[in-house]
Formats: sequence, structure tokens, C-alpha cells
Amino acid sequence: MVSAKLLAYLGLCLCLLTVLGYAFDIESIYRPYPDGPATNPLTAISGLLICLAQTYFKRSLMKAVYAFLIVCLLLLIYRFLELTSLFQLINDLPVHSYELVSGERNMMGANTLACFMCLVAALISRVRHNPLLSQVFSFFSLLFPSVSITGYAFHITDFYGEMSLTTTCIAYIMGLSVLGSTANRALLKGLLSIHIGGKLSRILMVTGFCVCFGIGFLVSRSLINVEAAKSFGLYVNTIAWFLIIMITISSLFYEKVDKKRRQVEKELQQVSSTDPLTGLRNRRDFFSLAKLEKAKHYRMKYDMSVIMIDIDFFKKINDTFGHLGGDRVIQLVANTLTSTVRSSDILCRYGGEEFIALLPGTSLEGAAQLSEKLRTQIEQIDVSSTLHSDNYKLTISAGYSLVSTEDEDITEAIDKADKALYQAKQSGRNKTLPFSPRVVLET
Repeated sequence: MVSAKLLAYLGLCLCLLTVLGYAFDIESIYRPYPDGPATNPLTAISGLLICLAQTYFKRSLMKAVYAFLIVCLLLLIYRFLELTSLFQLINDLPVHSYELVSGERNMMGANTLACFMCLVAALISRVRHNPLLSQVFSFFSLLFPSVSITGYAFHITDFYGEMSLTTTCIAYIMGLSVLGSTANRALLKGLLSIHIGGKLSRILMVTGFCVCFGIGFLVSRSLINVEAAKSFGLYVNTIAWFLIIMITISSLFYEKVDKKRRQVEKELQQVSSTDPLTGLRNRRDFFSLAKLEKAKHYRMKYDMSVIMIDIDFFKKINDTFGHLGGDRVIQLVANTLTSTVRSSDILCRYGGEEFIALLPGTSLEGAAQLSEKLRTQIEQIDVSSTLHSDNYKLTISAGYSLVSTEDEDITEAIDKADKALYQAKQSGRNKTLPFSPRVVLET
């Protein structure tokens, strides 16, 4: 969207520059080639209105956009009538095909008229929230400056007609700008995708376009017959645009298929890294993230702690209330843990009724405070509605340990926290204890 706006401003500058060229009689601006066609004032004004409609395209400025488009459309209709048999009826209006006294070519040709009509139609379609139709008209608008560029490159006068090089640039820039305004929708969604399909499509499109025009340019140098050059130029344009259309359409279908593949891949990745009962990370994903965090911890030497948590008397819950009741208790505990720890902490269902939390940037004192907070909050949970019984009080035991900055592996700290958890359970449960080498030796 930003690039589309920048292109619109660039087109606006070119149109203003053309108008200034007439105002200060600088013919090289509106007629780059001395004997070639010029950008007519009507063309410059129409282009200016289209550029203004594109730059002002905001919800709050829709009235201005409508005004620019209506005025531009009236000018284009006037020029259309002028090109048809009705031109005598409006011959004396102040805005007329501008002919220099010297007789040099200076008028809005049919190709420029058709191009601008397509641009106006594309903008109206965009106003009407029809991105697909807007893109179709934008593609058609780009066809005319493309043929014109071929004419200038291959020296085929009939290909550019009354479209000057300045007009060609304005038309191409505005076509790309209007087309880019709906880049994330409809046909262009696949072509401009950040995924492999979009990247490959863009490479193929640019390569195909360059090869077609490169070969066309080289061959046209060797053609003497004008009619043969015209036929070959038409052939080059047809092949180039056929490639563009086919690549654009195929990229859209590929993006739809690839989107489904990415969604399935994302779901599989989530299944492989998430505990299905609690939605927490599973053991495999925990160790994968813990390994990365430990490597950073080893380099930067900041505090880090680990807490091991176990639901007290969980076997009794399963035996008394069944596995469904046990699953509900595990979910309650998991939800409480999730809402208490920080988003930067790595929380995991370690197995069965055990949980583990890795706490980056947390000292042993911080781990002690968090462990006690978790124990208190779990103790306050009312499980009577969950288990349909008032005879059970939910509690947990926890052991915590500081992760050494000297160790490259996290397993030693986990082992220490596990031993501290064992001591908490041996001491009567519903407790939180730090790892103590002395207690382990006594045991």
C-alpha cells in the first residue's frame, strides 16, 4: 500500500511537470523526442485527476475521490466523442485536442484514452469494494503503455501512436499504483505472497518478461521489413502478457493449495509440541526451548531458576473420582499455573501430574516466592464442583533450584529441583522447598 501511494505521488509529479512544461514553454518535457508525439494538456490534466484520486483514497476523503473521478471521466468522454463522428458537435469547447501551429503531433490518442478509462474503472471498482474487478481493469490499463514501450524500443511507430514517452511513463506508473493498492487481495494475493509460491511466481514473471523483450529487441534490430517488425512486436507483447496472466492465475491457485498445506503443517507442529489435555508445552518442546535458553544463560550469566511441581495424592484422585476427574484436576492446575507465571517463563506438563517451569532472569529467592504463590493459589481452588465432592482439598508440592551458570546443560538443575520436590513430599506435602545438598546427603 505504501509503495502504491509513492507511485501515485510520482505520477502526480510527472503530470504537474508536464503542465509546467506548457506553462513555461519547455517542449522537451511534454515531447521527449523532437519529432515524436507530445503529452497533450488534456492528457496531463486527466492523469493529474487520476493521480489525485489515488493519493486521496481514504475513507474520510471519498467525496474528493468521487469528484476527481467524475471530472476525469467527463474529460475522457469528451475526448471519446471527439474521436468519433460526434466530434464536430463539441469542436468549439475550450478543452480541445491541442495541435501546435507547426503541425506536430499533439493529441490524446485512442490508446491513451483507453488506458485512462481502464484506470478510472479500476478506481471506481475499488471504491465499490470489488478488488478483483479493480485488478482486471488495472491489468488492462498496463497493456497500453507496455505496447507503447515496445514501439519505442523496436522503433514501431504504430505501437505508440499518439502516446508520448512521458504519457507512457505516467500511464505505467499509475497502472502499477492502482494495481498495487489491492496487492493483498484477489489475483495479486498469490503473486505477492511472501511464501515460496509467490517468490517463485515473481521470479518467473520478471524472467519471462525480460527474456521476451530482450530477444524481441535483439531480433527487431535485424528486421528491415516494417510489417515484419510490427508482427514480431505484436508477437512479443502477446507472449509476454500471456506469461504474466498465466503466472498470476497459477500463483493464486498455488497459494490456495499452499495455504492449506501450511495450516496442516502448523497444526501438526502444534500437536507435536503441545500437551493435548492442558494446552501447555510438552516435554519434547520444553527441552528444545530450554536448550536455547540455557545456551543464552551460559553466555550472558544471568539468574535462572527451575521449579518442579507435583499434585499431591493424585493417585487417590484417579482411584476415587476416575480418570476423568483426574484430567479435570490437571486442567485446573495447568490454568492456574499459566495465569501466574510470566509469558517469558517456559511452562510444561512434564508427565502425569508433574509440571515444570523454567524461569529466566529469576533468582533463587524469586523462585521461592513464585513457588509459594503457586502453592497458595492452588490450595484456594474449590474443586467441589469439578469432582462433585466436598471431601477433597487440592494441594501441590514444589521443589526449586538455581540453574548454575557454569553448566552447559539444563538437566542437572532439573535433577536438583526434582530432588527438592521429593523432599517436599517426604516432609508432608503441600510444601515448597529449595534444593539442599545437605538434605540429599542425609537422605
